[in-house]
Amino acid sequence: MHGALTRVKYYQQKYIGVRAMYIQFCKEPDNNLALSKCVLTITYIFRFFLLIYAAGGLAYFIIPVYMLVVHQKVTLILHLELPFVDPRQLTGYIVTTIYQGVMIILAIAGILAADMAIMILVLHIFGIVDIFSNKIKELDRMVDCANVNHEAVRRKVTEICIIHREIIKYEEDLDECYHTTVFIQVMSSVSCLSMALFVVYMTRDWTRVMFIGATFFQLLEFCILGTALTLKNDQARIALYHSKWYLLSISDQQRLKFVLHRSQNAVEMTIGGLALLNMETFVAIMKTIYSYFTMMITFIE
Repeated sequence: MHGALTRVKYYQQKYIGVRAMYIQFCKEPDNNLALSKCVLTITYIFRFFLLIYAAGGLAYFIIPVYMLVVHQKVTLILHLELPFVDPRQLTGYIVTTIYQGVMIILAIAGILAADMAIMILVLHIFGIVDIFSNKIKELDRMVDCANVNHEAVRRKVTEICIIHREIIKYEEDLDECYHTTVFIQVMSSVSCLSMALFVVYMTRDWTRVMFIGATFFQLLEFCILGTALTLKNDQARIALYHSKWYLLSISDQQRLKFVLHRSQNAVEMTIGGLALLNMETFVAIMKTIYSYFTMMITFIE
């Protein structure tokens, strides 16, 4: 909530920028297709996340229902009680259960909103990079013509440079905005995974498995986002490298040369500046958690 409230202006600016981009390129068939794919991807991911988190929230109710139906034993959803409310009494149990249910719903809504906020911002890079690639293809078609319009080619090169500058600025703002958030998210996920594994091993409380799965999924999600951003940066660099830049004038070649040099040092999301946010880091984190877990088990035994 604090992160969302402190980024209100940032979200407003990004909304205005993305909306302007859609208005600018929606009349161009190739770019409109790229932006439509981007919107559909975001929509499908939102539905998938909503399904996953809703299923995770409903899973918390499985154990109490099972204990009540099979063993005729009243069990709380969570080990979380209200002050001055006795859950052993019927009224206290109902109040506590309602309170815990509301907390689960708020948690799901909050996590979904937070995850989708960064997801929407990162995934729009896909559309911008696709537009960048399409503009390079347009440039190639222009320089292949028998009668080359050098003024139009110069304007197209300028447009490509501007779009690439916008990509870099977009990524820099994204990393600056979520620099601390990603660090806290990853560190908390690692801590939760380690402690939940230890609790499950020591207490055999299998309700924690759902929590382990949700935390694992959230950490995986962030690392996939970082990897996707890296792949899109690679796509922009490769598209520029394979363009027909050698058919341009010397001045235009110099401008694209600068863009190519800048694309080789693209901005990537990091975990507080300590490590890159990608699947390689995810695998390294999983190996570290497993090593510490086995070390603790060995020490206890």
